Parts: sequence; C-alpha cells; structure tokens
Amino acid sequence: IGSVLVRDVSQDEEQELRRGDWPIGQLVMPAGISQAAETIELKGVYRAPEDYTTDEKIIRDIRHLNDRDIPKLLGDIRAEMHGRIAYGLSCFLLVAIGAALGLIFRGGHIISAFTISVVPAAGVIVMLLMGKVMISNPDVPEINGILAIWGGIVGLFVATAAVYWSLMRR
Repeated sequence: IGSVLVRDVSQDEEQELRRGDWPIGQLVMPAGISQAAETIELKGVYRAPEDYTTDEKIIRDIRHLNDRDIPKLLGDIRAEMHGRIAYGLSCFLLVAIGAALGLIFRGGHIISAFTISVVPAAGVIVMLLMGKVMISNPDVPEINGILAIWGGIVGLFVATAAVYWSLMRR
C-alpha cells in the first residue's frame, strides 16, 4: 500500500501548492458531433425541442422555460420599471399632500394629519405591490398589473388635488 507524505507548510507555501490551473485532460470530440453541434440554433431548440431529443424531461423543462420562466422574468423586469417610476411619483405626491395637510391641521392635530396621510400611503404601497405581482404572473394580462400600479398613483393624485382644492376654498 502506498505511503502518504505529510508536510508542515506555512501560509505562503500553501498558496503555491494550491493550483487552480492544473491541466485537465481534454476529451477528443468526434468531428461529426462538433459539426452537428455548430448547426444547432438555440431558438430552434426552444421552438421545437422534440426535433433534438426524445427525452420527455428535457422537452418538459424547455416547455416550462418557454411558457413560465422567461415570461415571468420579462414580467418582473417590466413590473420593476413601472413600480420604480410610480414609487418615485408617489413620494412626490405624498410630500405634497402632507404639506397641505400640515397647513390644514396646523393646530394641535398632528396625529390627525399623520393618520390621514398614512392611509393614502398604505393604499399606494398595496397597489404597487399588487400590480408588480400581477405583471410578473404570466397567467394574468399585463395591463391589469399596469392599471393597478398606476391606478394607485391616479387615486393619490385625486386625493392630493382634493386636499389642495379644500385648502384653496378656505
């Protein structure tokens, strides 16, 4: 039976012994297989995986990728874009409504003003989150999620306009 050499190495020598670029033997690819692989296009595999394999698991995974994963990822991206723009606009509108409510309740009703301004903020956040989930769900039409996101902003804008209209009437 072979022997094992045990050495005590310092930190510097240990780094020299750990090589990540050790040569790994190459497998020789038959010319016919490499030429056939060069003719395969990824779009073709996604469109008709049964032309390339008979394995049901691979076909099912590719179909799942086409039908669920890619549309969900694209929906997540679109939802994030709409959500970020809407969130920034909602921050501006919430500051505006808070300033108007501060003028209306400039007496000792600070808690009342805070409570009244929290309700629209909570509504907008719920609408944003709900809309983002709806957009990222491939089974739901994307327009429903967009309407949910921007509907919350429109509602906040209407509330802000109503508060300013009330303030102007005073």
